[in-house]
Amino acid sequence: MKREMIKFLFLFLCLIMVFNAIGSEDLPAIPKAVLDKMDQLRRGELNQLEKIKLADELQRVGAKSESLALYQENLPSKDTNQKIPPEAYLNYGTALLEKGEEQKGLEVYEKLKTSLDPQSPQTRKLQEIMEKNVVNFFQVQEQKKQQEKKEQKEENENKDKQDQKDGQSGENGSEKKDQQGSGQNSKDQQDKKQQEKQSKDEKDKEKKDQQDKKDKEDKKSEEEDKKDQNKSPQDGEKSQLPPPKMPPKLKQLMSDDRQLQLKVIEQGTRDMNRRNSRENKDW
Repeated sequence: MKREMIKFLFLFLCLIMVFNAIGSEDLPAIPKAVLDKMDQLRRGELNQLEKIKLADELQRVGAKSESLALYQENLPSKDTNQKIPPEAYLNYGTALLEKGEEQKGLEVYEKLKTSLDPQSPQTRKLQEIMEKNVVNFFQVQEQKKQQEKKEQKEENENKDKQDQKDGQSGENGSEKKDQQGSGQNSKDQQDKKQQEKQSKDEKDKEKKDQQDKKDKEDKKSEEEDKKDQNKSPQDGEKSQLPPPKMPPKLKQLMSDDRQLQLKVIEQGTRDMNRRNSRENKDW
């Protein structure tokens, strides 16, 4: 009972979708007879075969989603039912293929083929329809692939053109940026040169200060050496310093004494000469 209620709700939702779609430009006009049957379905007045027949009619008028919902609800998914017309399975497989469910559609076709009577004149006709539908399906798929490739190619070409355009704009911007960068590099080089010059000047100044300091130390050392040479000799050496000045009084006394000594010497010399002269006379 619960399962039947779920099925009924599912079909009821499908009907609501169909009624909402009536009048839309995307769907073909649904005949009044089909609408009446849909109303009967909503009221629960259709049996399984009538529901399948309604699905066939919806499939023919282009209400594919609604017809597929009815097929899935009323057709066995595993095996075919001999009480159900084979055209229902044919339409069900076709609806699956048109929706893009390739595997499920081909499976329904294959089950239908195995259930057909090879001796029946209707079998050949159904097989031709299925083969034609399969060929049409793959042709449509191939056309879709070609269309997708074409659209992808156009998209890539448009993208390349846009990239090329953006690249040219980027090159112009890059040139401008390079010019700005060049100006900045020139300024950086000038700053670097100025820093190098300042560093060189500081090193030269430092060298000069060191040389001046060394010259001062050498000069000081030389003066100290001269002072050492002028000091009093040690260990019995004679002093090279000038004699100290003699007081005038002492100097006068020494002069008088010298005069007196000279007189004594002179007197002694005269006495000696006289003595010698007498001795010579005695001989």
